[in-house]
Amino acid sequence: MSTSLHQPDNALKKFFLKNEFIKVSIETIDTKYGYNVTRLISRHTFNDPFNCEIQSDPEQVEHFNKLLGTSDSSIKWSIPIDTGLEIDLNLDNKEDIVSEMASNIYLLLSAQLFDNLMELIKGYLASNKREALQILKEFYDNFKNEISLLDFRRVNYTDEPTILIMQNLRLFRNRIIHGKANKENITKEFEIYNKKIELNSEQNYYPFKDLGNIRFVKYFYDFNSEGNLCLNENNLIKLIDLYSQLGYLCYKSFCLKYNVSPVL
Repeated sequence: MSTSLHQPDNALKKFFLKNEFIKVSIETIDTKYGYNVTRLISRHTFNDPFNCEIQSDPEQVEHFNKLLGTSDSSIKWSIPIDTGLEIDLNLDNKEDIVSEMASNIYLLLSAQLFDNLMELIKGYLASNKREALQILKEFYDNFKNEISLLDFRRVNYTDEPTILIMQNLRLFRNRIIHGKANKENITKEFEIYNKKIELNSEQNYYPFKDLGNIRFVKYFYDFNSEGNLCLNENNLIKLIDLYSQLGYLCYKSFCLKYNVSPVL
């Protein structure tokens, strides 16, 4: 049985620390990379997986074994393959490219926030489900009364039920992880979700029927001029706060259901 069932407070604390770790890690991202560079060209190469140079001369092998602390009978050297592809960072484009680089990292970190939340919820359910939709379904099946009661008491993000906020973030996370995270595809994700709710034809969507359709809310995400999903540092910090609130709501639901005195 999950230790989260016996130690719900510790599970929440671990969740909070994971979120804080992501917040601290933001400081390591250099958003001013290339600030003083007039031009920088980065060419993409990789090691050939099928070919290598082999050095078998005994003296050379002995020399490199001593140098590398190895005892090989020969020394293998990788052969790089030049793809001919490069990133050309210059005065005209460096601001846009650096911004896009940072945004891609922030987006991946936001996806990790969602995964951390699902891990917390799984612990409170003692669930072995792997897909986020199934985890949310099981959570709502088990804690519908408690989470609905807490929704009446919430003062933030009051336009949407907690479950729909998490469903919303799930759709964004899916596109970030699986690619093609642009406005057109994300909008389609919302349309597909709402269609399934209206048809009421899939088991994983049954419990959410009473919540109705999900609204397209960006929750600190945005789209650039080309329609691609983007995220900046300040908005990632706001997302971290939102996820911590959601985790706390899940914890409070657990405490209500099982008559546990919350520590926070």
